[in-house]
Amino acid sequence: PSNRTGIMTPELSFSTSVLFNLSSYIGGYNLGRFCEVSALVGAGYSCILETVPAHYVTAKFGADVRMKMSDRVSLNVVPYIPMHVNKMGFRYGFSTSIGLLYDFSSNVQTPGSAGRYFITLSGGLQLQNSAQVRDARARDFIGVRYDLGFGRRFTDCFDLRAVASYSTHTWMEYSDGTRMPSDYYAIRMEGV
Repeated sequence: PSNRTGIMTPELSFSTSVLFNLSSYIGGYNLGRFCEVSALVGAGYSCILETVPAHYVTAKFGADVRMKMSDRVSLNVVPYIPMHVNKMGFRYGFSTSIGLLYDFSSNVQTPGSAGRYFITLSGGLQLQNSAQVRDARARDFIGVRYDLGFGRRFTDCFDLRAVASYSTHTWMEYSDGTRMPSDYYAIRMEGV
């Protein structure tokens, strides 16, 4: 819902992101490397459909850090700065996603041999940052997020997947104890 009116506010957005593997560029391709660091750059379009639609050009800049815990398990940390620009102004923030990746394929070294179709499941925490939650208890600005994806692998270097996401947390709590929840739903198509 909108923070001003409490009315559900749909948003339509399209974006693309590119990863450039700095570790391989500097040190060469190495499947055994513990830490891979990639630069992340993205651009897109967003339309928030309130009473008067608000159109934005979006961008994000950041890093994708993948730390290999074993042949199959990696810890992935992606800090980035999302930006929205339109004729009314410029806004930006800070976002980080943290997750564990597990490779279920029968041959870890050649992902193309795992089959053409795959399912992804993920979940985690989201942290909200606003004037209303800064002075609150930690449990008030921590929420949960779930993702379910279905994809098809076309080559070792390109996958296409559809992902449905849901996240929720308590935006604020009124003095009478009533909580104002904030729920986010997203469906996106990703080329990976």
